[in-house]
Amino acid sequence: MAMVKRNGSGGRGRPRCRSYLSSASRRAVGSFAPGQKVMVRWNDGLFYQGQILRVDEANERCQVKFADSCTFYVLCKDLHRGPADGEICCCVCQGETSESPNSIVLCDSCGMGYHQVCHHPPIPKSVLRPHVPFVCKLCSFASHLKLEEHGVESQPDCDTNDQPSSRVLLNGSVDNIGMDLHHVLPYRMNLLTWDAQHRTNVEQCYCYCGGPGDWYCKMLQCCRCRQWFHEACVGCLKQPLLYGDRFYMFLCSHCNYGDEFIRRLPFKWVDVVHLALFNLTLTFCHKYYDLHTTILPWISENNSNLNLSNLLQSRPILSADVTRKVEAALNAHKSKFTSGKEVKKKASLWALVVRVPPQSPPVTVPASGPVNDDVMDNLNARSQKVKYFIPAQWYG
Repeated sequence: MAMVKRNGSGGRGRPRCRSYLSSASRRAVGSFAPGQKVMVRWNDGLFYQGQILRVDEANERCQVKFADSCTFYVLCKDLHRGPADGEICCCVCQGETSESPNSIVLCDSCGMGYHQVCHHPPIPKSVLRPHVPFVCKLCSFASHLKLEEHGVESQPDCDTNDQPSSRVLLNGSVDNIGMDLHHVLPYRMNLLTWDAQHRTNVEQCYCYCGGPGDWYCKMLQCCRCRQWFHEACVGCLKQPLLYGDRFYMFLCSHCNYGDEFIRRLPFKWVDVVHLALFNLTLTFCHKYYDLHTTILPWISENNSNLNLSNLLQSRPILSADVTRKVEAALNAHKSKFTSGKEVKKKASLWALVVRVPPQSPPVTVPASGPVNDDVMDNLNARSQKVKYFIPAQWYG
């Protein structure tokens, strides 16, 4: 049942609630303390369990230690905890005033309080009635994620750019995510401050969940709003998302007025090789990889995801054909790939000249209205109002 805090009639009226973006980090600085156990929303869209080591009030962040002994600094807006003893206030604006039509409502799951207008979407008046449950946006989203156990080895010297591991994490199984939670974002899109290429924003708010993210990792960019969405949070993927793989036409639930829409974009062989080397580089952190022992096996392992059958126009896929096409792509694009023989290494070793993901092609989508396969198959750019989407570039 939702618990509501109401002030007496002597209050000053409706409080001025700051926006979610301007106060999300600030509200948590004073409510966290060393030793607290928290759930950390990471840049892959998943939640990891950790313990606060120190609070950096000046930068609105906390140093968190995870189950594998890795430590990271995390923005306070991405930390989630239960309420402190006796604490009844709005976790967004920190205000304690609670009067109709803007009462403080406590989440039945985490116990955190929200003013009706501070929560996004706003909490309806019907929730204030007795015995009516209320679960906040973050808990609603997290409750649709699957809790799993992961055994990890201790890594006390973990690099700060790595991803933390944890024995307990909330795994975003796309089949379990409530898509109705995606129709309203937990932040205001027009308040985000983006870079020129629309790859990152200052507030570190992405996806349906409002968590942090890295555009070049396992994220999809919506062709309409240009926001980035975690692999763990979308519900339309049929194959695992590869690092830097932006060869998708994707519309989020918010922009597509209901269900998400996704369509695979065509590859060229140079894109396949580029994607293979980019994934190997992010995974193993080396520069050079052997064509026969590493690059070709990776491509073969991911052949269904890369649509190699369409590239080869033959079935079954013959390893000799793949080898010939890959070698041709490596030798024909010296601006993208460099051979080991150029630095007196084996000629079969190859690396990226610049460690960036391949550039996906521009796409055309209807400017408005729901999109599905039939709509795209019958799209006529000359007679319909369309939107030309150019994917984010790595440079600039």
